Amino acid sequence: MSELMTDRFALGNGSTPACNTAAQVFCGGDLQGIIDELDYIQGMGFDAVWISPVSAQILDDTIVGQAYHGYWASDLTKLGPSPTALQALSSALHDRSMALMLDVVVNHVAFALAVSTSQFDPAVGQSSTGEMDGVYGPFDLPTDYHMLACTIEDGNQTSVEQCWLEPTGSVITPDLNTSSSKIQNALYTNVRNIVQTYAIDGIRIDAAMHVEKPFLKGFETNAGVFCMGEVLNGDPLYVNDYQASALSSTLNYPMYFTLTQAFSDTSGSMLNLANMISTISYWFDDSTVLGGFASNHDMPRPRSMTTDDALLKNMFTYSFVADGIPIWYYGDEQNASGGSDPSNREALWTLGDEPYDTSSTLYDYVTRMNAVRKAAAGASLTFYTTKASVLIQTTHSIAISKYPLLSVLTNQGSAQSGTESLTIQTAYQPESMVVDVLSCVLSQVDSSGSLTVHINYGQPQVFMPLTSIALDPPFCADVASYLTCQDRIASRAWRGGV
Repeated sequence: MSELMTDRFALGNGSTPACNTAAQVFCGGDLQGIIDELDYIQGMGFDAVWISPVSAQILDDTIVGQAYHGYWASDLTKLGPSPTALQALSSALHDRSMALMLDVVVNHVAFALAVSTSQFDPAVGQSSTGEMDGVYGPFDLPTDYHMLACTIEDGNQTSVEQCWLEPTGSVITPDLNTSSSKIQNALYTNVRNIVQTYAIDGIRIDAAMHVEKPFLKGFETNAGVFCMGEVLNGDPLYVNDYQASALSSTLNYPMYFTLTQAFSDTSGSMLNLANMISTISYWFDDSTVLGGFASNHDMPRPRSMTTDDALLKNMFTYSFVADGIPIWYYGDEQNASGGSDPSNREALWTLGDEPYDTSSTLYDYVTRMNAVRKAAAGASLTFYTTKASVLIQTTHSIAISKYPLLSVLTNQGSAQSGTESLTIQTAYQPESMVVDVLSCVLSQVDSSGSLTVHINYGQPQVFMPLTSIALDPPFCADVASYLTCQDRIASRAWRGGV
């Protein structure tokens, strides 16, 4: 799945204006721009797109910017973009057999230029732009909100769910009372209508950990589609509780924090990574549907953590070869290097050698990794539901099996001196041929089913049986010529061909 920040992805009129991320203002990207660049997205092999929230936003020009990102809602029951544009995007994606995931805010609204909760009056809702009564739609009473003067405290779930995310400053975020039947009915009806009207395929729920779990469960039931919640917490047991009791899925933040620590430099912990893989596999209700990522609009870009291309590729590779749904944040394929928000929200048209460059190294890389996942699913009907397991872990390297893939990742970096060799007991047939799909180098499994892997220059390696890429291979086509006629017949029969 490709995550896009709508305002920063593409303009429907084809222009490429300057965009100052530090200013935090609208840069002009829109839904038509996404439609126009679907070839760019689908060219990387993505079959789903996640877009920014589409609810109406506050119109203020504040000292901390504008609501370009979609998370400063006014009326959550009203669309910001035109209904025609959203319908057009949905249709364009479905015409390509691609899915649309919509980011939805349910935890809060936004109010500009207030300095305390006492200045927020939802019945008036007037702001610096002169917005008048009705700006918050049906949520126009103080009882529709948690009007508490409190601070969010770690370990205090009541404060997490009821205190305001931004209680002071030039933009505050009044917290909706989602335990109220009025609020529930309005938001449930709204999401049901949006999903049905615009054929939405999935929902990403913003700030899900700040909303009561019973509300979340009812929200997904009414949406009637797959929902993935943002639970921004590194504790796997805490995050799992949302999947166990409320939602189909969450973003895998416990793995994100462990993954980026492991590969942001050569001192990262492979032991912590191995332990987190095992912990998530054991405790989560279903780790195979979690949202896996190395980057998103709330976190620093991986290239801001390290400029070592080998470390970056290892970090990026993990989500494609492990459990979960890989999520790719737009712009990483063009070497976007912004740090924390707002620097990580660059306009895509300003990146690369030219706008929407399809010849960049990482564009080719992500295209290949998506093709590898699809080839793995074609070779094994249980690939997506098979849980990954750690076979070997050393100080700097780790071998992960998710049959038919065997991945060897390392944080030795591109300046690695010498060669590290790992002998791995695999699930492959003895004396069979396997190919590293990143380098297209062939290796042979020995008579006991073991494979010896040599790690050089810190490069990741992802192996799969040669027979798995026998039919019209999307990568390593030259290597496929080594297959015998018998191999090809066997591969075709395995896939149900004639």
